[in-house]
Amino acid sequence: MLNFQQNKKIIFLGGGLGATILLLLFLILHFNTNEANTLVEDNNEQLFIEETEELGDSEVRSEDPQQQIIVLDLKGAVRNPGVYELQVGSRVHQLIDLAGGFNEEADEGSVNLAAPLEDGMVIYIPKKGEVNENPFIEPINEETESTSKLVNINSATVEELQTLPGIGPSKAAAILAYREEEGPFSNIEDIMKVSGIGEKSFDKLKELITVK
Repeated sequence: MLNFQQNKKIIFLGGGLGATILLLLFLILHFNTNEANTLVEDNNEQLFIEETEELGDSEVRSEDPQQQIIVLDLKGAVRNPGVYELQVGSRVHQLIDLAGGFNEEADEGSVNLAAPLEDGMVIYIPKKGEVNENPFIEPINEETESTSKLVNINSATVEELQTLPGIGPSKAAAILAYREEEGPFSNIEDIMKVSGIGEKSFDKLKELITVK
């Protein structure tokens, strides 16, 4: 039979072994739990990134078509003349195809089918035998448009002159009388030579008149 000291040693060793086993089990469970949590976090992060990228792509796809559309006016010898919308970077042949192609009267050889298109263009397809040096009419820029709205004081009628600020029937008649007596205005400043039009009046007119 085992004496007391031997029993005490066996109990001590058994307790130490049990504690070691419990510690190993705790470490294994803790490691597995952390690894699982890390894996879930990584998967969630990846899913968030993918969803964000998909959302970004969908937003770009929804915005791009509106940002890259050009509008063109097609006239002349095509089957269906009219106003068409195309993507930026389109060429003449794509516009003509969209309109159903040339008609029987079209002078196809006079058209550069590879020419690029710009927003606001008017494209005229000439007929056979028709002289048309430039079938592509560029869109009117702001400078040209604003210039066309200026009142030419060398050619304007009484009614046109009265559209200017501070110019009533009497001053409009005075401008016409000056033109008849002195000849055309050389520059817009010459309008101050007309009776009743001084520097203050000219300041209101200088951005609205031309002599060309």
